[in-house]
Amino acid sequence: MPTGRPPARDNPAAGITGRVALVGCNGFIGRAVTRLIGPVLGERLTLVNRSELGPAFERWAPSARRAIADLAEPDRVAAACGDAETVVDLIADGTPVSVHGLDLRRIHQLAALRCDVHAALAARPGRHLILTSSGGAVYGEAGETPVSENRAERPAAPYGLLKLSIEQGLAHVGRATGLTWTVLRIANPYGPGQQVRRGQGVVAALVEASLNDIPFQLRGDGGEVRDFVHVADVAEAIALTVRGGRDLAGEIINIGSGTGRRIGDLIRLVEEAGRRPIRVETMPQMPGEIRSNILDVGKAARLLGWQPHRSLERTVQLLLTERTGSAGEAADDPPAAEDAAPARMKAAPGPRAKATPPGPLWFFLHIPKTAGSSLRSELAGGLAPNANVTVAPADSGRSFEVRRDAAFDRFLAEHAARPFRFASGHMRWRQVRRLPAQDPQARLTTMLRDPVTRVVSAYRYMRTPLHPPHEDFIREFPRIEDFIEHSAHRNYMALFLSDSDDEPAEAIVDRLDSAFAFVGLYEDYSLSRAVLLRLAGVAAAEERHVRKTPDLPVNEVTASADLERRIRARNERDCEIHALWRDRFERRRAEFLAFLAAPSDARPAGPGGALS
Repeated sequence: MPTGRPPARDNPAAGITGRVALVGCNGFIGRAVTRLIGPVLGERLTLVNRSELGPAFERWAPSARRAIADLAEPDRVAAACGDAETVVDLIADGTPVSVHGLDLRRIHQLAALRCDVHAALAARPGRHLILTSSGGAVYGEAGETPVSENRAERPAAPYGLLKLSIEQGLAHVGRATGLTWTVLRIANPYGPGQQVRRGQGVVAALVEASLNDIPFQLRGDGGEVRDFVHVADVAEAIALTVRGGRDLAGEIINIGSGTGRRIGDLIRLVEEAGRRPIRVETMPQMPGEIRSNILDVGKAARLLGWQPHRSLERTVQLLLTERTGSAGEAADDPPAAEDAAPARMKAAPGPRAKATPPGPLWFFLHIPKTAGSSLRSELAGGLAPNANVTVAPADSGRSFEVRRDAAFDRFLAEHAARPFRFASGHMRWRQVRRLPAQDPQARLTTMLRDPVTRVVSAYRYMRTPLHPPHEDFIREFPRIEDFIEHSAHRNYMALFLSDSDDEPAEAIVDRLDSAFAFVGLYEDYSLSRAVLLRLAGVAAAEERHVRKTPDLPVNEVTASADLERRIRARNERDCEIHALWRDRFERRRAEFLAFLAAPSDARPAGPGGALS
């Protein structure tokens, strides 16, 4: 059992030879691995992610090659990995909560998509692939005896079935192509920089609940037993596996602490360390949720020479006193809690001072299919701490709008306790209008798009695997004409921006002028992006688009004058909003260009009055 400060030892990455690619490197574990091996591997490391990486990666791996590739484009992922002899698959597969509602067919589709990625990676002869999987969900109910890799897999919930299906798909690819592989089944990782996500990150959620005096949602009665392992220990295990290479071909290895913790005991641990009670909201367990799971890590010790060193108790204390970042998103450069100076622990946590970031909050009201993912990626990369405001899954009978309101309420509470520099979400004006009242310095921004291309883009996106219920969508809307006629998909920009269903377009545009610091146009993306990044103080890198909808046979749309006419007829309010704003934007074009050419401390009068 890990009980104290880790002993001094060499960086496991020091023995790695050859080139390595980390796919999905911006996740919790991926960031820890990058931080560990980046300084050692230098130019031999390739970082592959579906969106732009933040500035922390420049510090952790300044010489690494970077590439953007999405899981939906397997050949692009393989090309991004270049000549890497070893590829570490760190791609996230959602959370137990987000995957829970998926049917068997959808689970098999997701596993097949990953199988396609692995098959594409196998095209390079001699490549070795390391897959990070789940040590809890795959085995299913295991009792309070540590479970070894020899135990039969009995996943009890969709998340475990998905993880096991991906493992089995990889084994099939290996048999068919000669690709060698190793699977690491990882317990519940914790540590600095972890996102607080529904259904995952119990330690992080408890720390945030203590710091911000917000409720902790407990699924079950607190008697559930889990195996928690520090993310830095996990990163070392991955580095050692990379070092072992093809000598570990075909091995499945547990990575955990080897010790079980009851969730109720963990709650008390955080309460004692934080010197305040935690408000617990009890929720029913999901069907198939296991009662107890502990991993036997003896095989990792034998094959890797690895064992966990970091202490859960010590890390909790340090997280409570040294926490950076936010509840909504991983810290940009999380502290190495296990290596923090002991003197930092002497100050008892009292009333917490409100941290003040160096600048105002920028909130991006993200209307779907307006290039918001690309802008969000760049803004989040340059403004920390940041948050992505997401709506909770449908697990309590509440409507989507009620859950959207609750999501924004949580964000406002988190921002009041620990201010953000940037946040975004598919929130509507009826939620976002509350932000300036709480934080008068907050600056709002959004993007608009011509309704014809926005509707076509939305239809094409929702017919691809990037949209989880895409098969149901295809059945409901076999033709784009069916989609256009459906009332729920009309006037989407007005839906997000209006105060009421009958608010005139002119009034909406006037509010964009008065309440928003900047509103860009998709059709003028380069100029809009440059102005917004300059206003927010974010250095502009090479322009890239992320989450781009792939071109597939199933989402082909033939443009025609009749199709455009029908879309405009069904989206009259959106067309009017876009035309009015386009006119105002065009009248300020010269002003924007002058602003971009001026010294960096200049400010334009702005499309809205907020920065004038």
